[in-house]
Amino acid sequence: MMNWKSLFLLPFLFVSNSLPQDQQLGFGCLGLVGALAGYGIQSYDAEGLNEYVSGFNQLYKDSLSTPFDNFGSSKGVRFGINFFRRNYSGFILTFKGFYQALTEKKEASIKSGQGSIKNSLELKYNHLALGVDLGTTIFEFLDWKVIDAAVLYTTAKLTNSVSYPGQQTKISSLKNESPSIGYSFGSGFIIHIIENYISLEGAAGYSNFTIKKMQYEDGTYMSSLQPPFAPVEKTVQNGGFNAIVQINIGFPL
Repeated sequence: MMNWKSLFLLPFLFVSNSLPQDQQLGFGCLGLVGALAGYGIQSYDAEGLNEYVSGFNQLYKDSLSTPFDNFGSSKGVRFGINFFRRNYSGFILTFKGFYQALTEKKEASIKSGQGSIKNSLELKYNHLALGVDLGTTIFEFLDWKVIDAAVLYTTAKLTNSVSYPGQQTKISSLKNESPSIGYSFGSGFIIHIIENYISLEGAAGYSNFTIKKMQYEDGTYMSSLQPPFAPVEKTVQNGGFNAIVQINIGFPL
């Protein structure tokens, strides 16, 4: 079975196989390599988490001054590496890897005799990804990424903070029981600010991923607050629309 270390070697194996047999693999024949950094949004279907939120709002409905809103739209940063980018007869092929951290936080307030009890839920999830995109040049300064696709390895953490008047905030954390494998695909454009060195990229598409059971440190699971009080099987049911704006810094090699 192929592991993640093997997956990270795939771009280099592809490049090696695509070179002429009489040309040795070296830094002078790899096209472009570089770094990327960006900021993006991700919508998702948090069916299980929103069932928990709905149960909380129902349980404390008589004393809530501010109920929890539903989860479904996160924001975060992306950092990564363009392992390889090269122009093949007008078609631009890129292999990349990136790490993306996304967050969404909701808050609720409960009225009490001593004051307001603040309750917050923060979902953080991370994508470790390997991707490829295939594009073409429209103008000298503008490329169209026809296909932008990636495999996603997703982990997640849910933090619940409860702040009582005059007392120390109580914090409990949950992590997803096991990582999940998903994918994303989309399209976008690259504007060359300094050719081969600095470019601005924008892309939009769809991501498919899940976040299953969330587990406390003691091994118990996050469960519904309404009958039958069963563990939440899928905290996030699926992904959705995503968009990213990023800067690429490249080095011809």
